[in-house]
Amino acid sequence: MLFGGSFDPPHRAHVQLAAQARDRSLGDGAWLIFVPASRSPHKQRGPTASDADRVEMLRLATRAIKHSAVWTDEIDRAVTHIDSPSFSVDTARRARSLLPATCDLRWLMGSDQAIAFHRWHEPRHLMELARPAIMLRPPHRTLNMFLDGMTATQAWTRSELDRWRSWVIELPTLDPSSTRLRLLLAEQHDQTDPGLDASRELLSDLNPAVAIYIRERNLYR
Repeated sequence: MLFGGSFDPPHRAHVQLAAQARDRSLGDGAWLIFVPASRSPHKQRGPTASDADRVEMLRLATRAIKHSAVWTDEIDRAVTHIDSPSFSVDTARRARSLLPATCDLRWLMGSDQAIAFHRWHEPRHLMELARPAIMLRPPHRTLNMFLDGMTATQAWTRSELDRWRSWVIELPTLDPSSTRLRLLLAEQHDQTDPGLDASRELLSDLNPAVAIYIRERNLYR
């Protein structure tokens, strides 16, 4: 199972929900591969932290997850394709080329990403290479809310919508956001006392090893 994202920084929901999604859909014997993006084609700006820092934070955040790894293929490709965005379909092609033909390859994403999936590069080909696996996340707190959103895009046939329904993995919905964490971390840097609520939120949403790394590297000032 591939799980891509900026991971800037990686938070507990990234790791815990991804592991639960893997376990429920494929079993805990399957591998969960985290794929940090070099630059998302859906975002005007690139990640705040450097590639090296994001990779190291992700390794710290996932080191306790059985059968997991960090695959830097997108970042490595960017070295020879400067300023080129990371297309998920290219990553899926690369993964397919390295795996047995019988491998059940999945692409894990949040429901917010799935709603925009029809705007991804070669979305239907990506679906053929790696079947989507969907985690509900705000604003989609129920399966019906997600399906209503997918229907509203008018991008999918009825049979395709049925497939999307079957790809949703029932998990708790958690709200942590990397954008929100970056704001809290910046606030912590800028103030001698960032406030008890902010500190509690950071402690609850960040792996302690990641929090220490951010502090030692003085990231997100």
